[in-house]
Amino acid sequence: MHLPARLAGLAAALGLLVPGAVATIPPTDAHIQEAPIMTDSSQEHPGVQVVHLDEVREDRAAHGRPWQEFLRVPELFAGLYEIPAGGEDPQGPHDADEVYHVLSGRAVLMVEDEPHPVRAGSVIYVAKELDHRFVEITEDLSVLVFFATPPGDG
Repeated sequence: MHLPARLAGLAAALGLLVPGAVATIPPTDAHIQEAPIMTDSSQEHPGVQVVHLDEVREDRAAHGRPWQEFLRVPELFAGLYEIPAGGEDPQGPHDADEVYHVLSGRAVLMVEDEPHPVRAGSVIYVAKELDHRFVEITEDLSVLVFFATPPGDG
């Protein structure tokens, strides 16, 4: 499988690329809302940002939405996406390539009518403009999402 160079580099740096663990799949903008969370050290050193997922999760829940962005730089943005068991995923195609890393839960990621079962530890690449959403969410789903920033959106 071929990942775009900047996503492959990001995934490799994060230790997410494991042979056979990546499925080709794409993204939607329905759940994207800007709300970065950074520690004091990240503001002092703009080249490094430390994010604590428990704080991101609390902020996401406090705002009552499934998506909480926590990072935006010129080449990518990232966030936490959480859907309870039995919940619905309203997303559709995005205008950016995307990588999902499932932290916990079980679901099926439908991409262009093709099912891809996912669980904790799954890493999925979804190319821009492909119709996709999580369905059959049988366990609370918690997913890190990394988007390649479309040119001009950084």
